[in-house]
Amino acid sequence: MGEGILAESDRRRRPAGRRWPQAAITRWGSRELKWLLVVGAVLVVPWVGPRILSLASFNRGEVARVKAGLGLTVGVHERMPRAYQMAIAADPGNYLPYLGYGHWLLDRGDPPAAVPWLEQAVALNPSSRVAHFFLGIASLEQGQMERATAQFRQSDVRAGYLMSRAWQEVLQTREQAGPDRDWTPAERYYQAAVALQPESFALWSYLANFYVYSPRDYERALTTLRAAAEALPASPEPHQRAARLLWDQWRDARGAVAELEAAVRLDPGDIGSYLLAADILLKERDVSGAEGWLRRALSVAPRNPEVHFRLGDLYLDQERAPQAIRELQAATAGAPGEASYQARLAEALQTMGLQADAIQAAERAAAL
Repeated sequence: MGEGILAESDRRRRPAGRRWPQAAITRWGSRELKWLLVVGAVLVVPWVGPRILSLASFNRGEVARVKAGLGLTVGVHERMPRAYQMAIAADPGNYLPYLGYGHWLLDRGDPPAAVPWLEQAVALNPSSRVAHFFLGIASLEQGQMERATAQFRQSDVRAGYLMSRAWQEVLQTREQAGPDRDWTPAERYYQAAVALQPESFALWSYLANFYVYSPRDYERALTTLRAAAEALPASPEPHQRAARLLWDQWRDARGAVAELEAAVRLDPGDIGSYLLAADILLKERDVSGAEGWLRRALSVAPRNPEVHFRLGDLYLDQERAPQAIRELQAATAGAPGEASYQARLAEALQTMGLQADAIQAAERAAAL
């Protein structure tokens, strides 16, 4: 999240040559100091020698200032509601105690109770990015995705921060015992990151991977990838990822090939889609279909050695040695340092009875 949120309104250093109270009044103004002193009195008087946070932390921004002023030390949490209420009564037009109380309730695990106070903080100071951020977190933890996204957009939070929070939630959930793990908190943070930056396929991919590897909800993963395809209509990546998922999880060759057709329409030069389609069709024993995809790949990249090799390999398996030799020679010409290409060419030459050429190809393969 960084200092952008936590230090939005206080980037000035302590005025030189002034003692702390005078400098604080100069920097904050009387309203902030008033509620701070009220809350401090409520918290500090009943205890002897409470450990208040260092005064040097006052210049770290409004959130740090709220925590320091309230003296959030061990043993004073039960007095916080009363302290904040007195601060608000002393200066009801100051957004800081509303923000502080809402943040405190959020930290205590009570987002519904935090929301009204954070809403009031936003109403009193609509430009406070901190207030928008914490209201976004409170909304997110209640599953209010649209509202959370709207609040995040008015703060300076980044999708990367939400992703890091999502991963923390994943790790915490994995530590839970038993089969009834609750993946909802992690899911919400991943979804919020996507909502904040929907133009990034990487974020969509992280969300899909979350469904695959954590709750193992493959249907949700596929739904996510199809939503990504709608959000990114010019990108072939969602279709490629969906094709792999359809094949890996359901052995759905028809669905996977349909996704790859969509991918090559968007990016005809992406050889990987052609090769993946050919692999899937070969595993389904559809040799002619696989050959067709490889031929299409050659029409796009006629000198690509891998395509020539894959086509030559297919021909050799089908006992079409002359065609295999032609394709494998093209592959070795394009990638002379690839040992597997030379070895496969040696096999094809051996099949045709070309012993001398086969030996030379085998020697080249062994030398690599």
